[in-house]
Amino acid sequence: MHKSVHVLWKRIAAALCVAVFIAAVPTHAQAQSEVDENVAVMEAPTCCLYSWGTTWMLLIWSPEGDVSSDRAEVRYIREDATDMSDENWTVETSDTDYYHWVEGLERDVRYVFQVRSGNEYGFGPWSESLTDRTRTRPAPIH
Repeated sequence: MHKSVHVLWKRIAAALCVAVFIAAVPTHAQAQSEVDENVAVMEAPTCCLYSWGTTWMLLIWSPEGDVSSDRAEVRYIREDATDMSDENWTVETSDTDYYHWVEGLERDVRYVFQVRSGNEYGFGPWSESLTDRTRTRPAPIH
C-alpha cells in the first residue's frame, strides 16, 4: 500500500509539472502579439531625394527608432495619378537598407515617393511622402 501511494504522488507531481509547462508556453495569439509589437516599434524612415536624372531618381533615407532594419521597400506613383490607393503604387525592394535607385521613370514627370524599413518581423510604416520630378538634364550627384 505504501508503494502505491508513492507512485500516486509521482504521477500527481508529473501532472503538475506538465500543467505548469503548458501554462508557461505562449499561445499563438501571444506570440503574434509580440511580433506585432516589434513591427510597431520600427518607425518610418526619414527619406530624402539625393539626386535625379531624366528617367531615374536616387533616394537615400535614414532608418529611425531602436529596431534595426536590414531591408527596405520604396514605392512611387505619378503625382497626377487619379487613383492613389495602395494597389496603384509601384513597389520595389531595395538592395540596401538606406538607398535605392528608381529607374525607368518618365522624363519631366512629378512622382511621389515613400520608403519603409523592414527586418525579420516585417515592415514598418511608410515614410512621409517626397515629391519631385525627373529632369530634362541629370543633376550632379551630391
